[in-house]
Amino acid sequence: MSQKEFADTIFTGGNIFTMDDAKPKCEAVAVKGDTILAVGRKDDVFKFSGPSTTVIDLEGKTMFPGFIEPHQHAIQAAIFSILPSISGYECFSYAEVKARIMKGISAVDPSQSPLGWGVTFGWDPELVRDLPALDAKFIAKEFSADIPVLIVAQNGHAAWCNHKAFEVAGIDSSVQDSSDAVYGREEDGSLSGEVWESGAILGLLSKMPKSPDADPKKLLTDQWKAYASYGFTTVTELAYTPNPPVDEIVVKMAQNKDCPIRLGLYQLVGEISDVGTTKPIAEPTEMLWEAGIKLVADGSPHCGTAGIVDPYLDSEMTKILSFPPPPSKGLVLHTPENLYKIVRYYHEKNMQVATHAHGDRTCKEVVDAYEKVMNDCKTPTDVRHRIEHCGLMTPEQIARAAKLNIAMSFFVDHLYFYATSYTNDILGPERTNRWTPLSVATEYGAKWTIHQDHPTYPGHARPFANIKTAVTRTQRDDPKTVYGEEYKATLDEALKAYTINAAWQLRKEKELGSLEVGKKADLLIISDNPHQMDAFKLEEIKVVDTFLGGRSTNQTAMTEKNKQGKQVKVYA
Repeated sequence: MSQKEFADTIFTGGNIFTMDDAKPKCEAVAVKGDTILAVGRKDDVFKFSGPSTTVIDLEGKTMFPGFIEPHQHAIQAAIFSILPSISGYECFSYAEVKARIMKGISAVDPSQSPLGWGVTFGWDPELVRDLPALDAKFIAKEFSADIPVLIVAQNGHAAWCNHKAFEVAGIDSSVQDSSDAVYGREEDGSLSGEVWESGAILGLLSKMPKSPDADPKKLLTDQWKAYASYGFTTVTELAYTPNPPVDEIVVKMAQNKDCPIRLGLYQLVGEISDVGTTKPIAEPTEMLWEAGIKLVADGSPHCGTAGIVDPYLDSEMTKILSFPPPPSKGLVLHTPENLYKIVRYYHEKNMQVATHAHGDRTCKEVVDAYEKVMNDCKTPTDVRHRIEHCGLMTPEQIARAAKLNIAMSFFVDHLYFYATSYTNDILGPERTNRWTPLSVATEYGAKWTIHQDHPTYPGHARPFANIKTAVTRTQRDDPKTVYGEEYKATLDEALKAYTINAAWQLRKEKELGSLEVGKKADLLIISDNPHQMDAFKLEEIKVVDTFLGGRSTNQTAMTEKNKQGKQVKVYA
């Protein structure tokens, strides 16, 4: 055997799940460079052991392919982390929330030029149940009329500000709504202080003076290391917008030999006028590539802007959340004609389109657009256009999407925090029970995934908590109430959603997503075997280490031992 065939590293001594249906379990995995060299029985794999091979003893721990987060905001989450949090994950009363808002406002010097802002992120009346309704007048009275105040909802699709914020931003009642910017108004047409969707919210945020603490490189480094610590080796940015200073840092970080994740970018196309203007951040590499285009076809169920067939409930909570006046069926942000034009343009360039669609009304329009484009375009292609979130997607729509080879990524983990609120205040029990019907997607042969969509979701990325929700369909701390028993996923299906199915969805299944010879050595080592655990304890699993292309991102987890002169490492 020649030297070039010797493995650099061999993993053995634990539960190794390959996520390859042809060989679901193995005793050992050999890695050479950044690639898997052998997978199989221990005796066969150790034929690739040489004098310089490091053997890693898993000590009974469990190994999977590195997890892939198919719908995340790896850049946006880092940048947003500079904003003070008032999330219901951290705060438990209006008193706590108000104290954090006032702390930010008190730090602003009124003599500054440009004037500082009091901005907070994570307003969430569904979790912090005593939060009041917001508008410009309330914010001026309760917080400040002289300092620009902007309070962004946890869902990221709604925000509230005072009139000083509009003034400093140069926005008045003459502003027009667009497909990605909607402004609330009083009866006389003046601005109410409520705004919806990214164009309006980012338009306000862009007027803030730069914070001296906002070091993009540090923010990105901390965020990406956190992703690795949660078990991810590949992450996405599903609303990438060009920002040359930040882009330069992202490119350099991806080129760094210690970069802990791979990153796929989906560039945001906000309106029909944006079509054709998108440009890649850099030449694609194994670590950083332009995965596709992102569209937003509706809003969020948390602010009444997801496009649905039947109206939202009219409750005290929907008023506090600034839902449009009842009977409301939400918003559809693109006309069918514009949606078709945008999808067709990128389809003909073999570029994947990922479309945000929560409501059943919007999901139908998105499937219609994809289907018409595929029927009208004569050139065969395997673009795998995506539908993101799929909250109230119906079985009929899922069946059509599966037939068209559309990739569906479900936001099932809404049930973890919001099932009670959905049931009692927003959707009612029937629609809450059929939220993200995973088993239907399996029934129709779809390669579906699940995600958590941070930062517009409470807390941190928690893949095993998400898997728990997929297989139990229960809310946090309530194991007895099941929302849609018939729509549960199996554990194997949920694990595929974070591995081989996610790789397929990103069009990377030939390189990532399973432990197979020739694929990248992206590995996840965890404390416990999920197949031997109570489903309600899955979120207690600890990440021991991830390996990106055969390189450990957490060397502190290992200790070295010398056995007969060979390099041997053991997970303590």
